[in-house]
Amino acid sequence: MDGTRADTQNLAGAIGITPSEVTEDANRVDLGLDSLYAIRLTTAWNRGAIPVVFDDLVAKPTLTGWKTVLDAASTSASTSREA
Repeated sequence: MDGTRADTQNLAGAIGITPSEVTEDANRVDLGLDSLYAIRLTTAWNRGAIPVVFDDLVAKPTLTGWKTVLDAASTSASTSREA
């Protein structure tokens, strides 16, 4: 995921915590991320041509998990465009 630092700062601001509290393995739900914000992120990524599925993000609620989901979605999108 590009811009991880900016994403961390945006996420921290959205849920009212400091960026230092958003670690690679911190569970986003435990930090206070609500499903509506996750849906908004999913929508934004889909509009940006990254075919992310909301359920995949929920299943892996850490930054590390989200990177895995986004990397797989980006690879899938690239493969589809090349075909």
